[in-house]
Amino acid sequence: MQDRDTASDCRLHGNAMTPEQVGEAIFRYWDSLRDGGDIPARADIDPRALEDVLDHAFILECQGDNAAAFRVAGRSVNALYGRDARGLGFAGFFAPGDAVRIAALLGRVFSRPAWLRLETGLPGAPVSGYLTLLPLLDQQGAPSRALGSYVPGRGAQDRAARRIRGRPDIVALTGQDNPRRGGKIMPRTRGSGAAGAGFAEGPVPYLRLVSSKDKLEHDHRDDEE
Repeated sequence: MQDRDTASDCRLHGNAMTPEQVGEAIFRYWDSLRDGGDIPARADIDPRALEDVLDHAFILECQGDNAAAFRVAGRSVNALYGRDARGLGFAGFFAPGDAVRIAALLGRVFSRPAWLRLETGLPGAPVSGYLTLLPLLDQQGAPSRALGSYVPGRGAQDRAARRIRGRPDIVALTGQDNPRRGGKIMPRTRGSGAAGAGFAEGPVPYLRLVSSKDKLEHDHRDDEE
């Protein structure tokens, strides 16, 4: 396993990366924020470190009963919904037959908490997408948010093809040894960073491209948890 990068060195280059590498790079950025094994806070996420893969990134909010909704989403996620995904239920992103499995996985991500990776696709067909979910703390220190990425593959536009494929990779954090570094992992009580422009949610969060050079226009409103 590669050494952890510092947050300032974790700029991602999505255009030169495979879908698997995008998920791994976002994981490494999240892991770089885990000072002493803490779970990062939502406010710690700096979109400038993620700007080359913001199209594939999103933030989820736990809504209880193993459910979650998008707080903010990148262009590729919005395109698969055919509309702005913010406020929409996360389970609706997947094939209807997977609702129970998605609910169970979300419950583990937020309650343990745990990080999750999985592939989507129909049996015997090409992979339709690559999902990563990484827990974050809210302003009260509870793991009620998650940084995620979904990189679509072949057939991802068809919701029926967005089925959980194979066995998800899910690793609990609290009370277990970190599989990537030694030591116990305990969530901190409160994040200390400030929400960066571009992932500021507020009442109307958004991410959108504004030029042919793929520059991002960021929402500068304060992050309201």
